[in-house]
Amino acid sequence: MTDLQKLFIQRECSSEIFFKKEQKSFREILGRATDCTLHSKKSEWIVMIDENNPANLMTGILSCIHHNQNFIIACQEDISHEELEAYPKIYLSNISEHTFRKKSEVHKEKQEKTGFKFNDVFFGFLTSGSSGKSKIIIHPISNLMTNALHVNNLLEVKRGTIFQLALPTYHIAGLAILFRAFFNGSPLNHLHKKDLETENLKGVISLVSAQIPILLKNKNISPKELILFIGGGKINLSHLSACINARFPTFTSYGMSETASTFSIKKQTTDKLNSSIGKPIANGEFSIINQILYIKTPVLFAGELINGEIVKASLSNNFYRTNDRAKIEGDEIYLLGREDEIIVSGGKNISLKRISEMIESRFSELDYQLITHPHQKWGESYSIFIMSDGTINHLETANELKSNLKNEYSPFTIHFLTGEEEYKGIKPSKQELLDLLAEDLKKVING
Repeated sequence: MTDLQKLFIQRECSSEIFFKKEQKSFREILGRATDCTLHSKKSEWIVMIDENNPANLMTGILSCIHHNQNFIIACQEDISHEELEAYPKIYLSNISEHTFRKKSEVHKEKQEKTGFKFNDVFFGFLTSGSSGKSKIIIHPISNLMTNALHVNNLLEVKRGTIFQLALPTYHIAGLAILFRAFFNGSPLNHLHKKDLETENLKGVISLVSAQIPILLKNKNISPKELILFIGGGKINLSHLSACINARFPTFTSYGMSETASTFSIKKQTTDKLNSSIGKPIANGEFSIINQILYIKTPVLFAGELINGEIVKASLSNNFYRTNDRAKIEGDEIYLLGREDEIIVSGGKNISLKRISEMIESRFSELDYQLITHPHQKWGESYSIFIMSDGTINHLETANELKSNLKNEYSPFTIHFLTGEEEYKGIKPSKQELLDLLAEDLKKVING
C-alpha cells in the first residue's frame, strides 16, 4: 500500500468536520464521492463547474480519482471556452445525481466500497488569459499532493490546523489550499470577502498582495494565531513590512499554474526582511539567463490540453522558461517583474500588452502611454495618458475606451495631456506622469 493510499484511507475513516461552513466531514465527502453517477460518453474528460462550494468540489474531485476519470475545473464564465465544448459539463450542486466513469467502465461490475481506490488521474483548469488566449493547464493529481505535503512541512502546520480559504478554487491558487487542508487532516474554512475584515481567523491563510491591507484592518485577529502565506507576484515590501510589524508569522512564495501552485518559499523575519521569494521546494532547481527565470521541478505540469490532446511543455535542458524576470542574491530568488509587462490587480494578472492591443484595435493612431502604479485597494493598477494635439474629442474617446476596457481591464484614470505645462510634443517620463496622478492616488489611499 502506497503512502498516498494510506492518506486516503485515513481520511475515509475520519468523522471530523472538514468543511466548517458546510459542516461536512471526510467520511461524508468520501461516501458521496463513491456513490456519484455520470456516464462520460463523449471523451475521457468531464468539466466540473465550480460553484464556490469547496465541499461539492472536493466530492467531485474524489469521485473522479476513485473512478479513474480525468476532469477539468472551470467557473461559470469559462463554459463558453471553445476547448470545453466537446466535454460533458457537471454542475456540482447536482453531484449526487451523477457517476464519474469512463465509457469503457460503464458495464463493469461495481467496485467494492470498502476502501478508497486511488488513481493518479489528470486534472485541468483554465489560466486567466491575461497575456493572450486562456489555456487549459494539465497536471496529474499527484502533483497537487506532492506540492501540498512540501508546503505544509515548510509552513510547520500541525494536524488539525485550520486552513482559511480566500482564493478561488477553480484556479490552482485556491485548489492547492483545498488539498493542503485535505492531506494535513485539517478543517477548511471557506471565507467570503467580508470575513477578511471581521472574522477571528486562526490557522494559516494564503493571500495575494491586494488582500493584505484588508486583513490588517481586522482587529479581531490575534497575529500569533494566524500564519500568512503570501504569493501572487512581485512582493510588495511595504505590505510585507506591515505584516511583520504586526507580528504575524509570514512566509513569501512564488509559484505558477504550471508548477501546481508553489515553487519556492521564504520565511520572513524582522532582522532579514526582504522581497525574496526564497528557495525552491520539492527538489526544484532554477537558473537565470538574461534576467529570465527558468525552473525545473518534479511537479511541473504535464502540458496544455489542445484539441483533446495533452501537448507537453517546451523545455530547455529540462528547464521551463517562465515569463518572469528575476535576479539571484545569495541562493535566493528575487522577482523583478514580468517580461510581458503583467501587473497583479485585485488578485488578477493583467497584461499591459493585451490592453494595448485592445486600445489599438479601435484607435490605431492614438498617441498614448500606459503607466502602472500602486493602488491601496487592488495592489496595482494602471492609468492611460493620451497626448492630445487638440483634434481629439476627449469625452467621446474616454467613453469609448471605458466601454472596451471593462472589469479587471478598467484603468484607474484616463488623462489627456494638452496644456503647455503638461505636453510639449515630447513624451513625459513615468515619474512626471505619476506626479500628475499624485492627488488622485492620495484620495484613494485616504479612502
